[in-house]
Amino acid sequence: MRLFNLCHAVCLRSLVVPLLAGLVFALPAQAEIWIDTTGSFKIDAEYERVDGASVVLRKADGQTIAVPINRLSEASRARAKELFENAKSGGSKAPINLATNSASGGSSYQPTNQFANIVAPSAPDIGQMEPFPSSPKLQQQFDYMKTQVMNGHLEVFWYSLPDDVRTEIDSQEFRDLYRPMLKNYADQNAPMETMTAKLLEVLTTKKDFVLGSSLLASLPPDALPMLQQGYDPGVGLMYEWMSLSKGFESIPDTTFTQLANYHLPRLGAHAKELLPLAPAGSVDGLLSQVIIEQTSATAGTITAPKQNGETETVDVVLHEGRWLPSEFVDVLITNKGNLVQKAKESATEFEKVMSPASQAQTAALLETISAPVNAALDSLLAANNQQEFDQAAMGMVQQAMMIAAGMGGANAAPPGPPAGF
Repeated sequence: MRLFNLCHAVCLRSLVVPLLAGLVFALPAQAEIWIDTTGSFKIDAEYERVDGASVVLRKADGQTIAVPINRLSEASRARAKELFENAKSGGSKAPINLATNSASGGSSYQPTNQFANIVAPSAPDIGQMEPFPSSPKLQQQFDYMKTQVMNGHLEVFWYSLPDDVRTEIDSQEFRDLYRPMLKNYADQNAPMETMTAKLLEVLTTKKDFVLGSSLLASLPPDALPMLQQGYDPGVGLMYEWMSLSKGFESIPDTTFTQLANYHLPRLGAHAKELLPLAPAGSVDGLLSQVIIEQTSATAGTITAPKQNGETETVDVVLHEGRWLPSEFVDVLITNKGNLVQKAKESATEFEKVMSPASQAQTAALLETISAPVNAALDSLLAANNQQEFDQAAMGMVQQAMMIAAGMGGANAAPPGPPAGF
C-alpha cells in the first residue's frame, strides 16, 4: 500500500506540476500601463511580442501597435525585456522576428527609426514563407507564388531570382555603384518624406478625429464601415512603404536580401488585411483569367488580361530552377558573371537623366507643394477637438484644390531609374 501511495504521489506530481506550469504560461498576459521617455504617452495594453526594434502591444479593442523600444521609459523597457526573456524560456508570447521569418535572431539589419512621433499599427504575424519549389513546372511555380503573395509574403518575388543572381546583386561592389544615386534620391525625396511622415502622424495620433470627421458624411452608407476596417492596415501599409523607402538609403551597407526579408513581409502582411475589402470574387476572378501554358520542358507562356480589356502574353523559360521572362533571361545569359558592369552602365544612364536642370525643377515643384501642405498638416496636429480638426481639414481640402489649380496640367515628377540593372 505504501508503495502504491508513493507511486501515486509521484505520478500526480509528474502530471500536475507540468500541467499547472502550462496553465500559468497559457494565461493571457495582463494589460498594464506603458509609458514613453517623456512621460506624456501612456497606453493601457497587453504585451504581445517583440518585433525587431519594437514592442508590439495589444489594446483592449484587440488592435495591435508597434512602439519603438527606444521610445519607452526605462521602467517600460525593463518590463518589455522581462516579458521577452520569459517568452524565450517557454512563455506564451513567443517572439517573432519578421526580418528573418523565424523565431528571434538571424539578420542584424534594423532600419533606423526616423519617425519617432509615429506609433504605427503592427504588422500581423504571417509565419514563414514556404520554401521555393525545386525545378518546378510552370503551373506549379505560378500557383506557389500566388499562394505566397496572397499569404502576404511579397519577398517571394526576390526569391524568384536564381541564387547566383541574388548573390551578385548583393555583392558589395554592386551595391557601392548605387551610393551616389541613392544620395540624390534621398535629397530629392526629403520634402516628400517630411510630408508623408507628418501625414502618418496625423493618421496615428488623430485617428478618432479622422474617422469622426464631418467630411465623411458624404460617403455612401457602406463605405464608412469599410474605411474603419481598412484604416489600420492602410496606415500600416503606408508606414511600411515609407520605412522601405528609407531602407533603400542604406543599400551600400545593407544587402537587398536583408531589405527584402525585413520590409516585404511587413508590407504584405498589411496588404493581406486589406484583401477582404476588395469586391467579392474580384481577386479570384482576375487570377482565373491568367492562362498558363507550358509548351516544353523549359519553355512556356503566361497570358494575363490588361486594363483596356486586351491581353498580354509573356514568353517564359526555365533558367537555373526558376521560370523567368525570356527577355530577362537573355540579359542574364549575356551578362553572366558580369552584372556589375551592366549596373555601371545603368548608373551612368541614370546620372545623365538626373541632370541639374531636372533636379532643380523637381525641387522647385516640391517646395511649392510642401510649404502649404506641411502648414495644413500642422494645423491638424494642433487640433484639440473634433470641431478644430474638421475646420483644419476643410482648410486643407481648399488648399489642395488651390495647389492643383495652380499646377494646371504640369507634371514635373522626378524621372525613374533606367530599365535594366
